[in-house]
Amino acid sequence: MKKKHIAEIMIILILVCVVFFFGWTQFRVGAGNCGILVSKTGGVNRQPVIPGKFTWHWECLLPTNTDLRIFSLKPYSSVKTIRGELPSADIYSSSYDKAPDFTYDFSFTVSEKVTPENLVALVQDSTFTDSAGLFSYLDSAADVLSKKAAAYLLDKSSSDPSFKPSSITMQEYLDVIDAKREYPHITFAGFTLSSCRIPDRELYDSAREAYLSQEKAKQARA
Repeated sequence: MKKKHIAEIMIILILVCVVFFFGWTQFRVGAGNCGILVSKTGGVNRQPVIPGKFTWHWECLLPTNTDLRIFSLKPYSSVKTIRGELPSADIYSSSYDKAPDFTYDFSFTVSEKVTPENLVALVQDSTFTDSAGLFSYLDSAADVLSKKAAAYLLDKSSSDPSFKPSSITMQEYLDVIDAKREYPHITFAGFTLSSCRIPDRELYDSAREAYLSQEKAKQARA
């Protein structure tokens, strides 16, 4: 009887260990990553799975019920180059024998990441489902905000000939492009202007006026 009692205790302990093991999610997530548990019974779990922090989910005890999605927490860095030319630049430059260059070129270095808590919100919104989707989302955000920053620099250079793009700080960029409202779930560690080339606005305005004057003269003769 004593041996039978010990055997029963051992079986119970094994079952407890098995239940604990299948519900223990922390060990499945490597360093520098974050796991988001999605289950058929409860949807997206609000508690992110982070290495070093104990997490256990009963949903994992049901076969095929859960999907632990792993995301990288490392910052995503990219360089975005925005190129183009001022409106009707090719037409206005035709007023000169040697056409001036009215093209612009900006390069922004952007560093960004998403916290575990914000990852939960983004997965709940079905913004992405894996790390590749996360990086694509961050890359798209950097692209959109860099275009807004380039438009801001062009506008400032147009209204203020003495404006120096190098004087703009990271926080000023984030404020003028409304980064917090556009992407509330992203934390920006860096947003800087790496290089820039802005065309001569005074020459552009002069070329525009010369072209318009020529067109008016043509219309008057006609």
